[in-house]
Amino acid sequence: MGATLVLGTRTVDSGENAPKEVSVLRIVSDADQGGAPPVGAVDGQAYVVNNWGAGNYVGTHAGVAYADGDLAEYNDTLGGWTRILQNDTGALPAGTRAVVVAAGAAGAFTGQELDVVEYDGTGYEFLTPTDGDLVNVTGDESIWTDQIFQYDAGVTNWRSVGRGRLTLANTVFVDGTLGDDDSGDGTFERPYATIQEGHDQSAAGGTVYVAPGVYAETVTVDRNINIKEIIPGTVTIQNAVVGGGVVVIAGAALNVQIDASIVNTNNATAADIALEIDAGGGALDVRVKAQTINGGGNGTAIDIDGDAANVSQVRVEAQQIIGGINFDGGSADDLFRVNGAEMVGGAAVWVTITGAGGRVIFSNCIQAGAAAGETINYGGGVACGVNLDIGSCAFAAFLDLNSDAGTGEVVLTAGTQLGGVTVSFPQLVQKWLGEDELSLTYYGIDTNAIAVTTILTVGAGRTFNPHTVRTINRGAATGGALVYQVDGSGAASIVAAVGPAAANPGIANETVLQDQVPALGTVDFNVTAPDGAGGAVDCEVIGRLF
Repeated sequence: MGATLVLGTRTVDSGENAPKEVSVLRIVSDADQGGAPPVGAVDGQAYVVNNWGAGNYVGTHAGVAYADGDLAEYNDTLGGWTRILQNDTGALPAGTRAVVVAAGAAGAFTGQELDVVEYDGTGYEFLTPTDGDLVNVTGDESIWTDQIFQYDAGVTNWRSVGRGRLTLANTVFVDGTLGDDDSGDGTFERPYATIQEGHDQSAAGGTVYVAPGVYAETVTVDRNINIKEIIPGTVTIQNAVVGGGVVVIAGAALNVQIDASIVNTNNATAADIALEIDAGGGALDVRVKAQTINGGGNGTAIDIDGDAANVSQVRVEAQQIIGGINFDGGSADDLFRVNGAEMVGGAAVWVTITGAGGRVIFSNCIQAGAAAGETINYGGGVACGVNLDIGSCAFAAFLDLNSDAGTGEVVLTAGTQLGGVTVSFPQLVQKWLGEDELSLTYYGIDTNAIAVTTILTVGAGRTFNPHTVRTINRGAATGGALVYQVDGSGAASIVAAVGPAAANPGIANETVLQDQVPALGTVDFNVTAPDGAGGAVDCEVIGRLF
């Protein structure tokens, strides 16, 4: 036979009793079948393709049609013959081995039953096994894959002695240095080279384990999958993508987890995105854990496009997020949450929040510095139904209240600091000051309006006790022309009516209140006499909600 084929106890490269890998256990004749497959094939029976018709196979392998010389196996689950080797050249790879368990009446394997056969690139060589020899079956789709068989001279046959290596259900491995998308099979020993190939070869619900490295590719996720780093914090998916995302998640009813950094190095415009998520094809549940998500100072780190018919829930934990963030909520149940990140903006509009519904939550995040004019654009200049919660964050950027008569709310928790608040359209902002202390500030109230502005409707089963009211002039200095008088007396005056009764008179611009606003009661602000100049004020009410 020669030195190229060594079995079982004669193998020393992986241990004294390491088995030799073969591609398939049971093989039949390679005789000319006249364009028809063997009759009466059973599950696991293999065949060397010889003049078969194209209609005898289940699909293609790696997009390549079957060719004479390929190994095919009958698979009951797949319902037909399938090529079992990852070889996209159409030729059987040299070094392929098989065990001739059953041979036909004609062909190269006749009389070689129970022998091990190896293809050397031009023909076949055989070795008769001895007692105790071991083989480990490999292959793609083979029903015998990862099983160890041992030759038993007492019964003159091969018998299974268990699994050949550690296998994890629906799990593949990727290694950018040692892997190969063509010859790999996704096992730990033979990983794929790219994350996209690992994804494509995984069934729904599978896990792709990725070895350390920078993967210069784009990844499109269209199925339920987990993409995880073998060593946390060591994987980066990086590419220069113009007008799109490096990682794109889109599909029907997806549950996705990605543990890897994502970087778009193009960094030219906001259309260059690191992580792009589109709920247009179905509901999404996405969790991302990364060292960095980087779209660049001119690009976009995260772009989420919601859909009214599909819920998108996206949770991000990243040490650093560089670039813009866009959230367009479509459903009332949409959620986008970022936790514990250092935020680095760049473009003038840093965060843009728009859409008919949903919730955006930033918690325990920091943005140390902001470029000139850099803002959190809440509303995008149109009606916004998304609720924005900022909790325990310090953002250098300004919050721009830019929702035109939208239904969404803005809530800040204790410890939150902003660079400032700009007002494009009137908007209520709630801020928790600690424990049950609540500050309600309605920004940009038009003092030329007559309609009552409701600042708070107390929820069922709760009570609000306001103790401070402030009216802050946002327009030009009034001099003596406009006197903010809380009881509404005098021309061009303002009344702060709290609950069912008007507040008692107090000093101009500020008063101390002792009213109790019951459940379903309202806290209102009213301009009883317009100033005629189209000015604007902010009204702040502070109290205890319990």
